[in-house]
Amino acid sequence: KQFGASDFVQSTQIALRGFEVESLNEMVSEALCLPRRKTRSLAEVVHQKTLGIPLFVVEFLDALLTEKLLVHNSATGWGWDVDSIDLKKISSGVAALLACKLDQLPDEVLSAVKILSVLGSHVD
Repeated sequence: KQFGASDFVQSTQIALRGFEVESLNEMVSEALCLPRRKTRSLAEVVHQKTLGIPLFVVEFLDALLTEKLLVHNSATGWGWDVDSIDLKKISSGVAALLACKLDQLPDEVLSAVKILSVLGSHVD
């Protein structure tokens, strides 16, 4: 079912686009404290995989860190292999991306999340 304006609720539709490659490269460059020329290849492959959609970008970069496809070494700094990252699959939806993340939680934590989820979006 699509949601839209009705007699009871006024709504505004806003079209959002993903980051352009240059903007994404600037963000990655700032986050990794590296010059843009060094992060360009990483930004390009991340853009290709995520279409620059901010939530996908953040989750994809987090997955790269978790899977050690983006690594930091105190001696050499940040490193990545564009070819390995290019082979990595990305989920087509936010729900699938977050479900994949939940699957990585320990069983007891996942059980607690399931129980807490029936209590609503805020639990003290």
